[in-house]
Amino acid sequence: MKTDNYLLHRYSQFTLLAMFSLILIGSLVTTNGAGMAFSDWPLSSGSLSPDGWWAHFPERLEHLHRLFAGTTGVLIGILCAWVWSNRWAIPVAVVVSIALTMAATIEKLPVEIVAHISIWSATIVITTMLLFQNRSDADRRPAGVRWLAFSAFIGVVIQAVLGGLRVTLDAGGHSGAALAVRVIHGCVAQIEFCLLSGLVAMLSTPWPGNSVVEGLSRIRRLAWLTFSFAFLQLALGAAIRHMGIALVIPTFPLASSHGFMPSAHNAYIDLNFTHTRFMALIIAVHVVLLWLRIVRTPSAGTGLIYSAWLLLGLLVAQIVFGITIIWTLRNPVPTTLHVVNGAALLATSFVIALRASCLQAASPAEQESAAIQQTQPELI
Repeated sequence: MKTDNYLLHRYSQFTLLAMFSLILIGSLVTTNGAGMAFSDWPLSSGSLSPDGWWAHFPERLEHLHRLFAGTTGVLIGILCAWVWSNRWAIPVAVVVSIALTMAATIEKLPVEIVAHISIWSATIVITTMLLFQNRSDADRRPAGVRWLAFSAFIGVVIQAVLGGLRVTLDAGGHSGAALAVRVIHGCVAQIEFCLLSGLVAMLSTPWPGNSVVEGLSRIRRLAWLTFSFAFLQLALGAAIRHMGIALVIPTFPLASSHGFMPSAHNAYIDLNFTHTRFMALIIAVHVVLLWLRIVRTPSAGTGLIYSAWLLLGLLVAQIVFGITIIWTLRNPVPTTLHVVNGAALLATSFVIALRASCLQAASPAEQESAAIQQTQPELI
């Protein structure tokens, strides 16, 4: 599919960059243990600009994370309304939000309640206006593009809720539940980045339409399998990161003085070993196999081939960053780069799988014809 709106495509790229920056800031927050610099949400110490937040590094990181998250959420809402060709969703949401906020302020409701009214009233209005808008307007773009944009909007809303729960549960003394929410929060952020990456790709030019690819079914299956393993690895990494067990196996490549396998076993060591050795090897094998299959299929197209090369490069970088984390005893720089590069790797595998799903497989007759052409000697 070719985009009919250059500005929309550029705006989607800008929104994707904002989401990538948000993941980067969130990674810095976790790395520096600043997630509970403020014990309330959605405000910080009851304010949009708490006193002294810039002077204290943990507060600076966490408040910047919240401000950037809010801004990114607004950008994604605008993007979704734009994709759906709904001119009124954002203006009406802003008017309703301001009106209800003013009414709540006049009624002297607690400032936290006022903030929630402001946020969620706009969210409800946008969702309602998109789902119940005139179908002729919505159908200006393919259904797949529209629902991918809508999924990204719902995803950022879920991410905001999880971020708030993470703070309120921790502040309320429910550390176990807060830990689970922190892990889910990290995983949903990566899914959101994948959705936006897929949307940017689908709005790009060119996007595969009627292209016929030989051996596509194998590429498609392998691509989705690679994406699934990458997401599982990401979830394991998020659990290890938030549980603080990244260095329970402090050596690499050996896991102990006895060899490749750890000398002791418990839940923490086995979880770490699964992430740093077993799943890492599985993903490396699948990425290499996917890369080989795509580059050996000329009919796959330049978009798919370039993405395969990018995926291979990201895999190499991810391995280097992961090893460096262990060798430098979890230095913040490789730790942060490992997180954001992992997000890029996951999103690239998703885009490859999405591209492969939009292509058409060659029929048996076309495959036979291609095989005959390959075996025939070239006439000079």
